[in-house]
Amino acid sequence: MLTRLALRPDDDPDQRLSDREVVSLGSGMLMAGYETTGNSFGMCVLLLLRHPELVKRLRAEPARTPAAVEEMLRFSSLNNTGGAPHLVTEDTVLGGCPVAAGRIVVPLTDTANRDPAVFTDPDAFDPDRADVGSHLAFGYGRHLCLGAELARAELQIGVNALLRRFEVLELAVAEGELDWRRTMFINGVWQLPVRWTAAGAAAVPAAEGRPA
Repeated sequence: MLTRLALRPDDDPDQRLSDREVVSLGSGMLMAGYETTGNSFGMCVLLLLRHPELVKRLRAEPARTPAAVEEMLRFSSLNNTGGAPHLVTEDTVLGGCPVAAGRIVVPLTDTANRDPAVFTDPDAFDPDRADVGSHLAFGYGRHLCLGAELARAELQIGVNALLRRFEVLELAVAEGELDWRRTMFINGVWQLPVRWTAAGAAAVPAAEGRPA
């Protein structure tokens, strides 16, 4: 689609987009199709590095990966700025807080993923939780992410491939040294340095592994 935009026919007014429209649509596709899943995968990998026992389980039972990915999506926060702004059309009360008509409300859907009324022990990372299917990592209703199923597939395939191909996988720096994308719309880490040894290769002490 990006190629079609770049090669759009300039001689057909009915099909021609302005340069500004092309750039806006292209950047939107890049953010929605790569920035989201790419950064979400980085946070999934970080959760794996925090939980080596989960790594062993998923290597032994890859069929558990979809449920583990759902919990990773619930537990991690991909959106740094909240959801779509909503205009309050009449005085109301939200969560016990009065909100006057004309005010703008920004829903924090990631906070909903830690709602104790929905999730048991919501601040705990639990790949075996039974209530994980209620998470709002992809939004809900008309705000549901159009690429939700593609993103799920990419994350599941990525996790399984990573665990299948690497015997040793561990964080190469102290977690406190990671640089988070706090000022960006999409949350994540700028870099995730790891030490690794390929599966089937000669055992290499983690301290001597190669940075990736």
